[in-house]
Amino acid sequence: MKNLYISNQSSFDSKIQKIKNDGADKLHVISDYDRTLTGNSGGGNTVATSWAIFVNKLGDEYTKIRNELYDHYHPIEIDSSLDHNFKSEKTSEWFHKHLELMVKHGVTIDMISKSLQDGQITLREGVTNFFKTLATKNIPVIIFSAAIGDVIKIQLEPLNLNMENVHILSNFFKFEESGKAVGFQTDLVHPFNKTEMLINKLTYRDQITKRPNCILLGDALYDATMADGMSHETILKIGFLNGNAAEKENFTKVYDVIVEDDSNMNAVNELIRSLI
Repeated sequence: MKNLYISNQSSFDSKIQKIKNDGADKLHVISDYDRTLTGNSGGGNTVATSWAIFVNKLGDEYTKIRNELYDHYHPIEIDSSLDHNFKSEKTSEWFHKHLELMVKHGVTIDMISKSLQDGQITLREGVTNFFKTLATKNIPVIIFSAAIGDVIKIQLEPLNLNMENVHILSNFFKFEESGKAVGFQTDLVHPFNKTEMLINKLTYRDQITKRPNCILLGDALYDATMADGMSHETILKIGFLNGNAAEKENFTKVYDVIVEDDSNMNAVNELIRSLI
């Protein structure tokens, strides 16, 4: 299919046929957000993530401590020699400290809205059609992100994409009536606990368990495990390489389909329409 690289044709064909035969009623979708549903670049510049939009908005002290946290914890996050549980513990610690720092320095709803209005995060072309296509068949979509859930929610609202079939599983602030953040939810989502096991205590769990086939979309190697923790019959995994050719070989090991360049969602939408 145009603009899509298929890692293993026979496996791909088998999964496609299974999803088609079972129909839309047996399907759900899991998608990462930052640099999966959003673009990686725009106008020649790298697009911000939902964490990065707060840089230069919360003061010099915030930026200084934020960078110190990154310098301390990021090497742990990317060190493949370290134990998974240790990395999970340390990443959770990092996220707690960073969110506490944001609250301390005055994150507000208006700050998030203004950053989005300024175009710091842009959705890929075709994402609106992606959501609307899935909504026509009432296929549940879990936006599963180690990002800031409030950013996702506020970005989707004016586009009328916060539909009943869309569920955001991410990190959310607690806001007071004035719109100022006063805390955050304690069940954090980060790269090392980002699996469907996290939905077990959520209200929409039952509708997902009745749909054993899954289409998964991500832009990182660890995103390929987002469907872990629940039983599935078929998982079709689509990876956005975002032009990072050096990772292609690794992506072929964990994703069935690869979008190689930092492109729009048109080819993915075409694939999904052919399945449902």
